[in-house]
Amino acid sequence: MFAILLKYFYEDKGLRGDVVKTVSVGLMVDKLAQKYGLKVYELPVGFKHVATLMITKDIMIGGEESGGIGVKTHIPERDGLFLGLTICEMMVKRGKKLSEIVEELFAEIGPHFYKRVDLHTTESHKQKVLGKLKKGLKEIAGYKVNNVLTIDGFKFFFDNGWLLVRASGTEPLLRFYCEADDPEKVDKVLDWIVNLK
Repeated sequence: MFAILLKYFYEDKGLRGDVVKTVSVGLMVDKLAQKYGLKVYELPVGFKHVATLMITKDIMIGGEESGGIGVKTHIPERDGLFLGLTICEMMVKRGKKLSEIVEELFAEIGPHFYKRVDLHTTESHKQKVLGKLKKGLKEIAGYKVNNVLTIDGFKFFFDNGWLLVRASGTEPLLRFYCEADDPEKVDKVLDWIVNLK
């Protein structure tokens, strides 16, 4: 939805400004922003970080993985009703179903598949996994790690995808997020990280 709304606001509504997203948001947003020549800010999870930047910078759209999205022409806060109505407006103006708009997006920037797994575990296992990640990984499930981002957890980039591992600060819980160009690759990476000893 974030990528579809970014495309609509830029192409149909003529809005301009930078883009802000949290570390758990997918690469479709980055690819569209690059196409449009827009700067992307990547922040820790939590809409409070997004809203702060929306107030202090010229941000066209900002959001997080949970569906919270704010827009320059509205308020620097999540508003599901406004965005739902905007999506309806977009479908009417384009004369297309939402599934057709998604297919157009995939045709333009390539397919993207995303999944999140929450692993309830013991505190000792959680710390053991985090310790391994702090040391760094050269590969994940057979895919070479090209880059690592540590602004909120550990985000490992590999060709055509990424894996993010975030730990709950209040309970023995690990959150694993993965995006890739193939759903089987997503499942393979998540299976690998969930079973990391």
